[in-house]
Amino acid sequence: MNCSNRHHIRVLLSFISTFGLAQACSSNDTRAVSAGGATGTYGADEAQGGASVGGSSATGSSSQTSSTSTTGGAIGRDCTPSSTVLAPSDGLIASFSDVDGGMEFAKRTIEYPFDASAPKVTIDAGSLHITQNAPATSSNQYTGVAIGFGHCVDATAFTGVEFSISGSVSGCTMKYFSGDVAHQDSTTGAAYATGAAGAYQPQSPITSSQLSTAPATLRMPFNGYAFAGEPQTPLDVGKIILLGWQFDIEASAAGSNCVADITIDDVRFY
Repeated sequence: MNCSNRHHIRVLLSFISTFGLAQACSSNDTRAVSAGGATGTYGADEAQGGASVGGSSATGSSSQTSSTSTTGGAIGRDCTPSSTVLAPSDGLIASFSDVDGGMEFAKRTIEYPFDASAPKVTIDAGSLHITQNAPATSSNQYTGVAIGFGHCVDATAFTGVEFSISGSVSGCTMKYFSGDVAHQDSTTGAAYATGAAGAYQPQSPITSSQLSTAPATLRMPFNGYAFAGEPQTPLDVGKIILLGWQFDIEASAAGSNCVADITIDDVRFY
């Protein structure tokens, strides 16, 4: 697939202060997802309406696109000292082993879009298992899995994000992304977002040569993304709010399938 800054990839995340699931609504051109919140340590002020990954303007969540979230917290804010936490000294984001295996992120993984084309995700034997089997259609499709934080994360002590990955992908391409508030479309209703409509996160490909049955550790440096986001400015590593993995399914009249079987573990800042 010919990837560029013009890619239209949309993700709506919804964070609440418990493990509940909050649905988000979208148009047909919007890849929408939502997830439960962190482990209950964040109050209403940390509730988020949505977060985006992609180039198109946001449609937002039908219930969380006003100036306050449904649980009372403001949305569309910049990160502040009171809403920012330091990344853990060991860098661990998720080991998928138990609730204490990393940062307190939304333990309900975030799969998008809300239809049969979304990847299937399980946590098996302490790792994240992602399977995808979606036919190509007459339109480009963007499906994936994201991890969102219930607040802003200061990762300035680190160089990037690394993770263990194994498996295979065919019939589509795979990318990694991470995002800050400046690359977050503020019209989505996200709690932390300062980007204009159409803002989205920088991304890097995960190539077939980097995937095999044996787990390998990939490093994604903050200053080395292959595809610039919007705006085309460096990632602000003091204001990280999400990360994830995506499958880009190119439009095709033939209807070939995007098939993937991916295992991810030990996600951490390095």
